[in-house]
Amino acid sequence: MKPFIALGTLLALSACATQQQRCISSVTANQRNIAQLIAVTEANINRGYGVNVQRVPYTVYGRCYDSYSIRSYSCPETYYRTVTTPVTVDLDAEKRKLAQLKQRLPEEQKRAKAGVDQCLALYPE
Repeated sequence: MKPFIALGTLLALSACATQQQRCISSVTANQRNIAQLIAVTEANINRGYGVNVQRVPYTVYGRCYDSYSIRSYSCPETYYRTVTTPVTVDLDAEKRKLAQLKQRLPEEQKRAKAGVDQCLALYPE
């Protein structure tokens, strides 16, 4: 039994990111966030409106069976669907926000590059 537990633990750990990958992911997080915000803001400006995305639950009633008496009964299952709703945005404010984000991006790219270099030095593969 113990060899199986050890094997399972080893497989689980081998699927994880390396220390270098975790370090790089950590130091580039702000850059990725800013790039994602730029993409969303540009899409809002191009569309002329924003998009609100929500996961909405709904219930479906199916048939379940009692394993002892082999009787069926109604049983609910909850599923989720994604609903997108247009929302109004102030285009002037979106343009100002986009300009600020584009101004911050090169600074974050420099920080991320320095951080990646440091991660590569700390955790060589």
